[in-house]
Amino acid sequence: MVSSGMRFLLILALAILLQGLLTALPGNLQSAVAQAHEGVIYCSEHSLPYMNPQRYQYSPIASTLSKAVYERLIGRDNKTGEIVPGVGKLTRLSKDQLEYTFILDKTVRFHSYDSFVPTRELQAEDVIFSFNRMRDPGNPFYEPFENFPYITKTETLNNIKDIVAVSPYVVRFILKEPDPDFLDFLAIDNSVILSKEYADYILEHNLPPEYIDYNAVGTGPFQESSFVRERYVKLKPFREYRFDKPRIKKLVINRSWKINKRLSQMFTNECHIISNPSASQLTFIEQHRGSNELKIYNRKTVNATFIIFNTKRDVLKNRHTRRTIADAINIRDLNEAVYFGLGHYIIGARAGTNSIFTPDTEPTTEERLASVLELRRTPLRISVFESENGGGNYQIKIAEMLKSDLESIGVKSEIHKYRTDTGLRKLRSGNFDVAIINIFSNLDSAIAPLLACRKAVRRRQTDSEFMNNFTGWCNPYFDSIMNNLKNRRLAENEKMSLYLNARHILLEEMPLVPLLYSSNRYVALGNLKGLRTTSAGGLDFRNVYYEDEDLPAPPKAIRSLAGSPGNAPKDLPAPDKSAPAGESRTKNQKADFPEPVPDASGKPAPEASPTADSKNPPASPAAGNNNDSGKPDPAPAPRKNSTAPAAKGGH
Repeated sequence: MVSSGMRFLLILALAILLQGLLTALPGNLQSAVAQAHEGVIYCSEHSLPYMNPQRYQYSPIASTLSKAVYERLIGRDNKTGEIVPGVGKLTRLSKDQLEYTFILDKTVRFHSYDSFVPTRELQAEDVIFSFNRMRDPGNPFYEPFENFPYITKTETLNNIKDIVAVSPYVVRFILKEPDPDFLDFLAIDNSVILSKEYADYILEHNLPPEYIDYNAVGTGPFQESSFVRERYVKLKPFREYRFDKPRIKKLVINRSWKINKRLSQMFTNECHIISNPSASQLTFIEQHRGSNELKIYNRKTVNATFIIFNTKRDVLKNRHTRRTIADAINIRDLNEAVYFGLGHYIIGARAGTNSIFTPDTEPTTEERLASVLELRRTPLRISVFESENGGGNYQIKIAEMLKSDLESIGVKSEIHKYRTDTGLRKLRSGNFDVAIINIFSNLDSAIAPLLACRKAVRRRQTDSEFMNNFTGWCNPYFDSIMNNLKNRRLAENEKMSLYLNARHILLEEMPLVPLLYSSNRYVALGNLKGLRTTSAGGLDFRNVYYEDEDLPAPPKAIRSLAGSPGNAPKDLPAPDKSAPAGESRTKNQKADFPEPVPDASGKPAPEASPTADSKNPPASPAAGNNNDSGKPDPAPAPRKNSTAPAAKGGH
């Protein structure tokens, strides 16, 4: 007779053994499960407050949503960086560079749902609405400037004088003054095109205007199936997408903010792709990477890190002390320690050295000695800030390395950490010595505002507000060079000459130290093919598919462990086959357009399986939005009041 205690130990040992088998066979297990799902679950640490990328920072998660669900007027090639057509194409630029005329593709269809069925293709009025709701206070869907974080880093939107429909398929932007960044603004992943017809539907049914940001009516390759704010979004292929249709049947983007949990979720079928594993997990990942069970994707982000100096401080007024601090930084060691060697230098380190200085700008021995003596008189304060874009941990590590590098030359320093709002007040008031900041931007649009002589417009306290000149340094010649670099009509040799001049001034004066762009790292199942990274460090799922579609199912014991409660979610729902490819959806065909009620608490909901709908149904103010009966859902009842809170920005 086996005692109950012995029985418990035997069961526990069996469970441990099965878990070992599961870990040892990740490729076969996950491939089989993925085959059963006919879909992909992507687990990300990023918050999911909205479906509309307009409401996000320029960030990887905004880029991922944008590429999946929406399209833009024009775009940017992921490989070359060149401007390419989107739903429209630039056909005319006036000689004074004030009028940009675009012709629209006449075959672009909006997503169709049971509660909303578009009656026309994308037209000029949709483009006009998409931008006017961010710039026109008279627009019913207008939100304050700060509620669209991605536009707070540019003055482009304020520079638009008017947007007019020349014809249903021709739209013209009229600017107040020439803006060399205008096409970049239109091509950014956040600048998506929304449906004016759906906006009218919201108003006609007396629904809250915020629905435009929570319910995705786009034109991209995937359309929304369900969305639970701060937790997950389910997507399915859009059958009227004008290009190649997605090969996967379902796509789930699930928020999983616990770094130590994301990797384990790959072996319990809760994730097929994860973002940014910890350094301690890399050894394990590399072991399975060699056998093609797992694949790693690295992509440079636009999350740039700078050290800025307060040049009004007595000890930092002298350019030689600033250059000496910059010279003490071992940028290659910093890359290895903070970014695991995957960071990308903003202006580059000189070959064979650990310094960003060129031979003609490197500090002399006499300069170093005199500056070190000056710096040793008073400890420097190194300020770091909590970051909305996820760069806070990097800032602390960089501050610690800077402190160590300064100690190596006998200079004392102290690290002070501040909340974003407190830190910004200190920067504005000049109450800092040295500060480490993270911003989302590329090289030209980052350095220019950080050192611009013109005072920037004061805005809401977001990471984008760090894109101001807090150094107190102003060089009109440098300013003019940075402005001239934006001229698209410059020849390449002219651009290079201007760039070299700007870099020389920067290294000679050193009002700030350009460090590195961080990298996003993704881990995916080895048999998942066609995954691409975006220029903003996000993911593009348009061409994703599973290579080995005929793998046999894993042993029953392992299937049981993988599918047991608490270890893995249920299978994804069966694909919606109500609208065959190439056919238009009618009002009587099944759709599951969600209308979620945002979390009124403003706090992230607890983690939950994105596939366990029976246990965690998406919240909906309208009946029938999660109907799986095959019958049409009723249109949402008109109502005057909404439980949806006022939309919040800064995410």
